[in-house]
Amino acid sequence: MGYFKNMLKKLLLFLILIFSSFTWAFVSADSIPVENIFSDIDSDYKYLKELQSLYDRGMITPDSDWKFNPHALLNRDEFVWILTEVTCKKCIQPETVPELLDKYESTKTFYDVNKQNKYFYCIESASNNWFVNGYYEWTKCEDGKSKEWEKPFCPANTIILEEAISIILRASWIMTNDEAEKVRVDISNGLITEKISDDVSPKNLDGSIYSFYPDLRKALEFEINDVDSDWNIQKYSLLETTNWKIRPKKTISKEEFLRIAYVTLKANSCAEKKDDSLPMSMNIYYKSCNINKNNCNLSDLNDSDNTYDFTTKVISTCESWIKEPEGYIWRFYNYNTWEQIKKYWKYINNYKFLSDWKWKVFARVVDNCWNTWEVFSTFNINNNWDNSNSNNNNWDINLVINTEIISWEGPLLVDYNSIISGWEWPFKYF
Repeated sequence: MGYFKNMLKKLLLFLILIFSSFTWAFVSADSIPVENIFSDIDSDYKYLKELQSLYDRGMITPDSDWKFNPHALLNRDEFVWILTEVTCKKCIQPETVPELLDKYESTKTFYDVNKQNKYFYCIESASNNWFVNGYYEWTKCEDGKSKEWEKPFCPANTIILEEAISIILRASWIMTNDEAEKVRVDISNGLITEKISDDVSPKNLDGSIYSFYPDLRKALEFEINDVDSDWNIQKYSLLETTNWKIRPKKTISKEEFLRIAYVTLKANSCAEKKDDSLPMSMNIYYKSCNINKNNCNLSDLNDSDNTYDFTTKVISTCESWIKEPEGYIWRFYNYNTWEQIKKYWKYINNYKFLSDWKWKVFARVVDNCWNTWEVFSTFNINNNWDNSNSNNNNWDINLVINTEIISWEGPLLVDYNSIISGWEWPFKYF
């Protein structure tokens, strides 16, 4: 009987995991671990999974020193960027959707936010949708800036907890204005009197209604389920008390908002969104390739000099096509040293890998209609490689899959071919 109960439990957990996979992009095996990205994060970081998820979506990026700075206070402009993401939308260039460009290209709502601020379109869009507001005219920002008769946004100002919770509940439709107002009416009528923490009551000390009470109560009650790597169900709430205190007026750190954003993303079922309008493949050739003379041969990925040529094959419907070089973005990432090298151009000639170990090569293309796609290939480099030793088991297998046809009308017959090196023959194919 116990065996069947155990199997039933596993089946239930499996179904939860399958359901979750439709509503959330779990960290794939191809994700670069965040502990290899952020210099101030290690594998024991308590919010590692949350940070990985938000990094994979492009919502959290390292600073110029490759740090996450978890305890740094969250600024208003970065808050608006993450807020937009948790509503399943993009707003940062060059990911900006054309509608945002068309709508806000000639606007400037706040004197202290211009296009030099990378969050410009995020702030304009959020303000237009009433998710965030600017301050009153003449307001002095925390950094001392102010302007006569002008309304500032104060992008460098910090965010307090009650403000962040309220805005994120509205933007994600977890709690609407009407729902919050109904709770306030019930407080006014004496129907709600209970405290939700030592420091949060329905009314302020002067007897007035505490306007953020409905939002903080909803955040405490709101829960989502998640499944960890050991198939255990974990419950996440949007807000938690510490020693039965919420401290709603405290300024929140990037780490604290990281957790709020993660839960909200799960609630909104924001899957990883990628445009798929650019069918694309990556080709890796011997260094003797001359792309202009069309004499290129696909490499066996086992060159003793570790030098290769890279190019892409892309099909775009954009009339203005792809600009060179900036429309082609290459990233060469070393898993061991965290080294990352960027290059731009459609064709990368005689690229020499100077470091050993496992490399992941990304090719990303953005056309002039804002369509984008990215492909990658992973293989190993050994500057002490002995070509005579085909049984070198110190290195992983290298594999690239190619097909001549990358876009056509169906039904379609497609031939696939692969290039393999770096391990012991024979291979099995599935």
